[in-house]
Amino acid sequence: MEGKIDYVKQGKRNRRKGTDFEAKVRKDLEETGYTVTRWNNQINLETEEIVPAKITRFHKNTTGFPDFVAFEKLGRTTPGIRTYKVYFVECKFNGILSKIEKQKMNILKKMGHYCFTAYNENGKVRYREFVEYKESSGVRGKKAGD
Repeated sequence: MEGKIDYVKQGKRNRRKGTDFEAKVRKDLEETGYTVTRWNNQINLETEEIVPAKITRFHKNTTGFPDFVAFEKLGRTTPGIRTYKVYFVECKFNGILSKIEKQKMNILKKMGHYCFTAYNENGKVRYREFVEYKESSGVRGKKAGD
């Protein structure tokens, strides 16, 4: 049957594509001079707190949000103490965050963190700073002729 989509193959392909893109983002950040680590925590939308991500039977590793934490070394302010700037980075191949992901990024922004989305543009990794997401009322204007 022509035109039938094999969703299992498509899902495997998309997961691999996402994993490859995350590796590319991590490599890019490290080459730029950042110290990068996976983020194994999650944002609780009800309490607006950072909580440990749960391990599920489907994922051997925890799946935190956002994907990475990147540290930029700023230098020493006093002897023996180093200061860092912390960035949260979510990898999205197409650059589009879901509604829940936007809500979680809002919580991180309210906490005073720097949040970025890494996305693909013509085979290169690009970064976009997350700005506050405002939820719409869901009411849309009528189309012409309605």
